[in-house]
Amino acid sequence: ATSGIVPADLKDAEPAGDGVSAPDFVGRSDLLAAIDGALRDAVGGTRSLLLLGGEAGIGKTRTAEMAAAAARAQGFEVFVARCVEVEGAPVFWPWIQLLRPIAMSMTPRELAVTLGAGGPELARLLPEIRERVPDLPVPPPADAKAARFLLFDSVTALVRKAAAVRPVLLVIDDLHRADLSSLILLRDLTRQLAGAQIVLLGTHREVELGRDAARAERVAELVRGPLRRGGGRVPGGDDRARVESGGAVRSARAHEREPVLPPPGGACSPEREPHA
Repeated sequence: ATSGIVPADLKDAEPAGDGVSAPDFVGRSDLLAAIDGALRDAVGGTRSLLLLGGEAGIGKTRTAEMAAAAARAQGFEVFVARCVEVEGAPVFWPWIQLLRPIAMSMTPRELAVTLGAGGPELARLLPEIRERVPDLPVPPPADAKAARFLLFDSVTALVRKAAAVRPVLLVIDDLHRADLSSLILLRDLTRQLAGAQIVLLGTHREVELGRDAARAERVAELVRGPLRRGGGRVPGGDDRARVESGGAVRSARAHEREPVLPPPGGACSPEREPHA
């Protein structure tokens, strides 16, 4: 399969009405066609990443809703999360929203087998897992890198398991408000899901993202490496990444850091993000 990024621009495509059908989005035929193509590709085992960027009120969330409706019509399982930037919001909050229904849809045995060694780490985020799998061991003391590896590995296994049953669309709204750990997980998960029946879709406000160098860097990483701008084939890859950002996904240097994992027992605390 071919690889590449198909850019589109929401700036010149204002909603023409209150409905969510394709005819109501003037000038968005290319974008809607790209979304439909990503959904069709996913059924064949080619994952896609779509980022919808633009100003507030320009229709990003509405477009994501249209994508979700189209995915459901094609037999996809759709999971939606919204990022918030309020005091007390837990680390990995969008992922908690996405993963909870996936985990709870599995039998205890399926869940235990799927999560593997990283189950105890994921149970820190989702205490419900420990209720379903009561004999789950308490996570041993581990350094931040080891804990992150186990957590991310379990998340990847969980999502891949869901996508093996039926195609999956994961939607994360307002990425400009996401904690850095969530953005790092999105980056790593995107890279690890080659061959999965999955589409990952995120929305963000360009102005707000541009004001935060650390978050801008994390989003920019989503389209680096094997995923690049422009069409054509990407060596070593069989995945399609489409970015709608009007060219405004900004790259800004930020110090790399490890995600802050919540302490044992399931309690979550706000993440301290580095100063840009």
